[in-house]
Amino acid sequence: MKTKNTVYKTKKEAIAAMLEIGMHVLSDGSGCYFPGSYTLNYGEYAQPDFKPRFSKNIGWVIKFVPYYLRGTFDVPRSQYMSIVEHDDEDYRFENFDEDY
Repeated sequence: MKTKNTVYKTKKEAIAAMLEIGMHVLSDGSGCYFPGSYTLNYGEYAQPDFKPRFSKNIGWVIKFVPYYLRGTFDVPRSQYMSIVEHDDEDYRFENFDEDY
């Protein structure tokens, strides 16, 4: 298990890291998403996005943004993520720090 760079110097670097693992850029260029089919959870109305965000405490990071209907219980909150490599080019995102 190998963690890729969690903090990036520029927005372009953050998007490049997401493209490197097979994600596609959103039409407005503001972030990325995973291609293919996605099964929505209860109360979820769209596939989550992963967007580069600037934090003055740490720099450019990748933020997970879920989309749920108002009033849905147990909704995952937006959080900063790091890309973690697992078995031979199998990647996933994990929360890297809840303090930011």
